[in-house]
Amino acid sequence: MVRPPFALIALFASLPVFAGDFYLSYHLVARDHAVAYEKLSISAAMTTFSGHFIEICRFPSPQTRFQTFAKNHRKDLLECLQKSAIWLRSYETYTNLLRQRDTVSLRIPPTRLKVDFNEGFVIIKRDLERGGD
Repeated sequence: MVRPPFALIALFASLPVFAGDFYLSYHLVARDHAVAYEKLSISAAMTTFSGHFIEICRFPSPQTRFQTFAKNHRKDLLECLQKSAIWLRSYETYTNLLRQRDTVSLRIPPTRLKVDFNEGFVIIKRDLERGGD
């Protein structure tokens, strides 16, 4: 008996996603040593990435969706990514130093990530050639 192809498609569509390609970016603005703005953006890539990727993080986790993992382990994920590609800018002037007022912007540019869920671990790989686009 030959099964119609749509039955296989329905079977695979119901399985959880164990791997994928994502873009991730992060922006934080601190004014006077307090966080004024923070945003973490994650989006699935429309096409699969090609190129050379290196592993930058490995976390033990039962999660099988990257968005859920990122939401539950935001701090760990950001610490990992801050080691690879980060921009830091201070809007400091001499007058602001005297008044003890400052503004600092921390940014992780859109970064291409490959995420794999394997044997209870979340493995995150970053594009070696284009860490941040």
